Amino acid sequence: MLLSKKFKSKYEDLNKILLEQDKEIIDFCVAFSKLLKAKSFNKSKLFVLGNGGLYSEADHFCAELTWNFKKNYRKPYNA
Repeated sequence: MLLSKKFKSKYEDLNKILLEQDKEIIDFCVAFSKLLKAKSFNKSKLFVLGNGGLYSEADHFCAELTWNFKKNYRKPYNA
């Protein structure tokens, strides 16, 4: 019984931490997308850098911004 209470307490603590981090990540993503959208209208360029595996992530991220996969979806961003 004691072990069960300790486990439940640790689980609840971990869950609380994860929920706080999720909120921070979501808030960051919303702020970043607003900034990206605002900058795209004044022809600003976004520079994305990476090294090794992060280079691939940067490359894929730029591809998502510069290519228009759906017809008349949106204008491509400068990246």
